[in-house]
Amino acid sequence: MNSGKIRVTELEKKVIRLESLIEKLLDKIEFLTYRKNSRNSIVSLSKNENRPLKNQSLRTKFGKKAGGQRGHEGTTLKMVENPDQMINYKPDFYNCCGHNLSHKPEE
Repeated sequence: MNSGKIRVTELEKKVIRLESLIEKLLDKIEFLTYRKNSRNSIVSLSKNENRPLKNQSLRTKFGKKAGGQRGHEGTTLKMVENPDQMINYKPDFYNCCGHNLSHKPEE
């Protein structure tokens, strides 16, 4: 009789553990089934699960290296004698420490 009570107690504990596990699994199924994304809620596009990662380019590969290719003549802006417009820039403060420069003469 005593071993029967022990067996019933063990089975009751096991049922409680299994019910807890079933509850967790049902919650996970609901989360995975009804996951929010930008199409079914106000979640931003960047939060979508299936979006391409930032370091993955969507461009197709052409077999060429990045940058200018051999034999291609590049173009750059050239300096001119008389520019159309000149802008004199005098900063008001040092970028590194923020000290005031308004009282110092221009160089």
